[in-house]
Amino acid sequence: MKKIWIVSLLLLGCFAARAQAPAPLKGRIAVSVPRVNMRLSYAEYDKAFSGDLRTAQTDLEGRYMLPDDDKIYAVTLHRRDDAAGAPALASFFILPGEQLEVLGLFQDGDTFDWRVKGSPVFEADYEYGRKYRREELRAATLRRQNLAGEWDDLSPERQRQLNAELRLLDRGIKERRCAYIRENPSSPLSAYYFTCQPFPIEEVVEYYSMLSESLREGRYAPILNFVCEMYQRILNA
Repeated sequence: MKKIWIVSLLLLGCFAARAQAPAPLKGRIAVSVPRVNMRLSYAEYDKAFSGDLRTAQTDLEGRYMLPDDDKIYAVTLHRRDDAAGAPALASFFILPGEQLEVLGLFQDGDTFDWRVKGSPVFEADYEYGRKYRREELRAATLRRQNLAGEWDDLSPERQRQLNAELRLLDRGIKERRCAYIRENPSSPLSAYYFTCQPFPIEEVVEYYSMLSESLREGRYAPILNFVCEMYQRILNA
């Protein structure tokens, strides 16, 4: 009886050790930005907002290594010499099993154009927004400058002008994304737009209910549920 008990404990110990072992790292993201050294960070999608980001290392082929498991990871891309907390040049997520290629280019000192290949969501986003790419890049640049405090030394009048420009650009982006959700309720891109487009509280339920059941219960469900929980916390605050 004592031997059986010892064997059981050993089996349980082995199982616990196996369950707690970290997932193996695998080169999953290749980044190509000419003449710029980049830093890629990642975290489980529901921990990214708490600042629990890890800096990814590269494998022998130069691909950034992430855990090879069944979790969804939020990813940010910075210049290597960016200060901690600096606004990201690009933010996206990677689903289990995906191998991504990020192509980036600085059009000038501030405007960073980028696209993600290997992800149906981000490839669809690039194609859908191609006509309005210049406007979306301008909005991203203005947001990044504002978050980095680059407007602080500008005159109040210039700050008002930039804020007005950004509001106008953001309004157009929201209108296009909302139209896409209404017209394509089963598209994975609609799930992405729901997660990244800030909605007024009163519109959250409306747009979530538009998404098809296959999206709400499929592989994007964890992200959708997390976003809904965040809105609920705001509502309860």
